[in-house]
Amino acid sequence: MDSRERVWRAVEFEGPDRVPFEWYEYGVGVLDLKRTDIAGVGFKPLQGSWSEAGNEIRYVDEWGCIWVSYKSLPTIGRPIVHPLQNWDNINNYKFPELSLEKRFEGVDKEVKRLRNLGKYIVGWLGAGIWARTRFLRGFREALADLYMHRDRIYKLLEFLTEFKIGLIRGYSELDIDCVAFTDDWGTQSRLFINPKIWVEVFRPYYMRIFKEAKKRGLHTYIHSCGNIYDIIGYWVKDGLNIIQMDAPHQVGLERLSKYAGKICFNCCIDIQKILVRGVESEIYEEAKKMIELLGCEDGGFIARQYPQLAHIKVKPEVNEIAYKAFLKF
Repeated sequence: MDSRERVWRAVEFEGPDRVPFEWYEYGVGVLDLKRTDIAGVGFKPLQGSWSEAGNEIRYVDEWGCIWVSYKSLPTIGRPIVHPLQNWDNINNYKFPELSLEKRFEGVDKEVKRLRNLGKYIVGWLGAGIWARTRFLRGFREALADLYMHRDRIYKLLEFLTEFKIGLIRGYSELDIDCVAFTDDWGTQSRLFINPKIWVEVFRPYYMRIFKEAKKRGLHTYIHSCGNIYDIIGYWVKDGLNIIQMDAPHQVGLERLSKYAGKICFNCCIDIQKILVRGVESEIYEEAKKMIELLGCEDGGFIARQYPQLAHIKVKPEVNEIAYKAFLKF
């Protein structure tokens, strides 16, 4: 059984030969192609520029957001300029063009390379519809819009959803298996917003994205941090295939087990409570518990490595313990 079949069987609950892996080389966020079953490809942004000043790196993305990061801690950074923070700017704002031919130029070659390696291939859609909304507006402004200017939120969500659907159409022309994006929705204890507002405003847009992917024979995969218990059930009902969580203890394994057999969990050894302690017995116990509670006999669980372990000061030998623990169980 190759990696592609292994992951498909895990996601579809058709009995893989073992738990699949999404695994990376230590500290650099590059896939470990000897160990991982899942590999990703991405479209090309049409615009973007970089500048450096001392330790600081600034990046202007194709949406006009300005990001800052630092050479001493090379993370994705954070947006510090939001082009639509002043809503009056909407009159002159130019949304990025879809231009699928330009965005997907050369991606087919990488897909072919990964297909020859037998990997399950994920096409990355970038920041999710909520993430991009707050990048454009600013976090405070986006939250306020939900209560005071919801028409603004709907305008952005409509464009962003259609943009994602356009990218899905592009990926469907390639030999890939899944489309994925990131949309962090939770604090440590709850959603950023009232769950009733999430259902009313955001759920219909996710449903459109899931429906488009399913129509084209693709799985869907969302990374979402925080305690997102209040919305997982809706994602399950609406057809999300894979939910990726780096700190599942924010929700609780027992609570998440309610959805075992209904959605495929893709999880690390919890990066906040377990992995950072580096205790071998705890890591083995956690791997066993996660597979038992979140998976089932027919699949439903993918073992993941947090891609940027150096950022949370987890040593390579601890990561090796996690890999062996998942492999054992």
